[in-house]
Amino acid sequence: MKIGLIEVSHWHSGMYINALLDLGENIVAISDRNEIIAKKIAKELKCRYYTDYRKMLERESLDFVFSFGRHVDMPSIIGTLIDYGVPFNTEKPCGIDYKVVERLAEKAHEKDLFTSVSFVKRVSVKVGEILDFLSKMGDIKYMYFKYITGPPSRYVEWKCPWMLEKRYAGGGSLINLGVHYIDLVHYLTGESAEVEYSLILNEIYELSIEEYALVVLKTAKTHSIVEVAYTPCHKPEEYFSIIGTSGRVILLGKELIKCLGKKREVVDIREDEYFKFVEKTIGRFR
Repeated sequence: MKIGLIEVSHWHSGMYINALLDLGENIVAISDRNEIIAKKIAKELKCRYYTDYRKMLERESLDFVFSFGRHVDMPSIIGTLIDYGVPFNTEKPCGIDYKVVERLAEKAHEKDLFTSVSFVKRVSVKVGEILDFLSKMGDIKYMYFKYITGPPSRYVEWKCPWMLEKRYAGGGSLINLGVHYIDLVHYLTGESAEVEYSLILNEIYELSIEEYALVVLKTAKTHSIVEVAYTPCHKPEEYFSIIGTSGRVILLGKELIKCLGKKREVVDIREDEYFKFVEKTIGRFR
């Protein structure tokens, strides 16, 4: 299978490349608007490179594409992939306007094209363990998801300075990090959610993007909180608390704790989420 990657200067692309190489997949071409980066990565992979992804799609007979890019550019890239009929996976958030993203999803569905979005948490060990445990927890009433990570300056170091500008990124910690947990609210409950309350702040770094966000969501049966932030501390912190009428699940670091009354089970959930996601995506496509 011949695989291509679009806009490889994205800070996540290396995780996908490593996973593809570990899986023995055939990367035949890559693209990036920055020729220096494209040329460097192509040399490492011993593949062809392009500075225009459209030319890559025209000249290469690709079986599958992993797509990245600035958030503002994602709709154009996704639309082009759909027009060419090339199956693909795209990094989230797919754009900066949900109405545009909805239309792209409809267009892909109409063409019956294989597509996927990088909601890597869905296929993680921790979420798999939670799904297996849900039936024992009774009715799920309250969920809390927190992810606190390092400063926004990391994106400059990773050669993605556009992440600090709202006109290119669409937002900050919420659109970048929070989308994973908003998706989990839907994925774990099977219900659509509405926003009851939100708080968006940028008082530390005073950028055009938010550094801190807290969102309260309501589904038909569940209330959930999603809290995300960029902070001066480079050590990330991820925490879940899911409370049902008969039990509770807690994620603390690399341990998932399942509680039923006085019974308690601790599960080690250490893994490479991106490797597993790439493996699952390729497997489902094949």
